[in-house]
Amino acid sequence: MLRSSGALIRLAMIRSAGGRLARNTAGSALMSLPPVMHRAAGILSGVGIDYPDAPRAADVTLGDGTRLYEALRSGRHVLIAENQTLPAYEGRLRITPPKTRPAHDGRSRIAAPGTSSGQAALIRPDGYVAWQGPAADTPAAARRFLGPAS
Repeated sequence: MLRSSGALIRLAMIRSAGGRLARNTAGSALMSLPPVMHRAAGILSGVGIDYPDAPRAADVTLGDGTRLYEALRSGRHVLIAENQTLPAYEGRLRITPPKTRPAHDGRSRIAAPGTSSGQAALIRPDGYVAWQGPAADTPAAARRFLGPAS
């Protein structure tokens, strides 16, 4: 993010008329290409940023019919898992089964557990995957990412 911010500032601060003309011409040509436009929008908005061990979660439909990103507006983590209860984390965590499995779009990925898969995913309030793995490891993941049970 810092590299792209620095590059944007340098591009905006070009002083020579020829440099500005070259920037504007090249920028217009590049931004007319949909892949470049979408990548730039993702980087500028922050949505296109992935962390190596925490990819952005896809906006799946949850078991109650709401969307994941709607559930995250509460500012709490969301645990997507089948048949999971963690009463000690009730006020800090929303637990819900998935309703649909997301299509992989090449950027976002999320564990979309089903009853036979035995998988779960803990999603941070900013929409990134904190943890995904076997549902049996969910209590340990909750302790790791949410702290001690209250």
